[in-house]
Amino acid sequence: MENIEKKKIINEEIEKLKKEILQNEDEIIKIKKDQEKNNKKIAVRRNNIELLKGKIALKELEKREIAIDFKPVPEGEVITENNQNEDV
Repeated sequence: MENIEKKKIINEEIEKLKKEILQNEDEIIKIKKDQEKNNKKIAVRRNNIELLKGKIALKELEKREIAIDFKPVPEGEVITENNQNEDV
């Protein structure tokens, strides 16, 4: 009789530990989702910084009265690192 109760208690402890594992896994998933959102926000802010730097550079050229031949990139095209346009 005592052995059966001991096994029952052990089984209950095992179930508690399994629930704790699941809770930790759920928390990890939540943290990863939050991290992905934050990474996206960081990327947007970095892009904004680069755009603002470009605007400053254009204003500096304007201030120095330096004309540039500015050709906007048509929609659907992306400028690559070597400044060649390619279709998206």
